[in-house]
Amino acid sequence: MLTDFAPDTASFYTEAADVAFAHLRTHDPVYWYEPGGFWCLTRQAEIREVSRQPLVFSSASGLQMWQIPTMRGAASTPTDTDGSASIHELDPRPTSAIGGS
Repeated sequence: MLTDFAPDTASFYTEAADVAFAHLRTHDPVYWYEPGGFWCLTRQAEIREVSRQPLVFSSASGLQMWQIPTMRGAASTPTDTDGSASIHELDPRPTSAIGGS
């Protein structure tokens, strides 16, 4: 059980992230973070599996904390990025979005 796991807070990344993510990789690699309402995938195998199933698992609603408006304390715009999409956010576009029918 993680007691100090709060990946939706900035202080988490300066105080506890390495230890917490190491714990999750070993004990609970697909972890439901109830306060934030999202899943944390911490091992390559699970991340790879999810990334291969864009119809089941989508980044359309956001992937970065600042993109998810229901997050506790989330900003509406990125504060530490240039706003560019990461490779994890590049779901295949629906056919209609690229000129098909």
